[in-house]
Formats: sequence, structure tokens, C-alpha cells
Amino acid sequence: MNSAVVDDPALINNDPYGAGWLFKVAAESDGPLLSAEEYASKNGGEL
Repeated sequence: MNSAVVDDPALINNDPYGAGWLFKVAAESDGPLLSAEEYASKNGGEL
């Protein structure tokens, strides 16, 4: 968790791709990316 955002929530709007991050995700494996259609069909959604 980014403690800087806890202290200054405006960072999320002011610098979302820099200092305003909320959490980091660690990928355990990689593979091909799904298209929007493939993702929707695997997750019961519609486009």
C-alpha cells in the first residue's frame, strides 16, 4: 500500500500514473493477453 496516498489522497487525481498508485500487483506467470471479446466470453460479460 502507498502510504503517501493515505497522507495525501489528492495524489490519486494529481499523479495517478506516478506517486498516486494504490497498490502493486505481482504476476506469478505470464502468457498471451486476451482480447476484449475473449475476456468477456471467459467472464460472462458482454461488450
